[in-house]
Amino acid sequence: MGFLAFCLLFGLVVHTIWGAIKSKDERAKLVAEFNEAPMKAIFVMVWVSAAFMFFFGIFIPVLGEEEFFDTGLEIWKLGGLVFFGGWVVTWFVKL
Repeated sequence: MGFLAFCLLFGLVVHTIWGAIKSKDERAKLVAEFNEAPMKAIFVMVWVSAAFMFFFGIFIPVLGEEEFFDTGLEIWKLGGLVFFGGWVVTWFVKL
């Protein structure tokens, strides 16, 4: 189930990037969304990046078992903490 969620997330990100590359209107729409609510956009980008760190670390252990700088945390653990922390933040903050 987690792998399916990862595949859907990956597909959504690829579709968005591909649309931005191919269409000037899509790029303008994404820039307008960012300019309208920059903190929301940054939060979502960090949250999606953390999800990728977590899922890549779980499903590709060679990438996930590396230590994140000198924190003592493996990449998948840090990604999981930030991902689920962001999920908890969405309970209390209207995005």
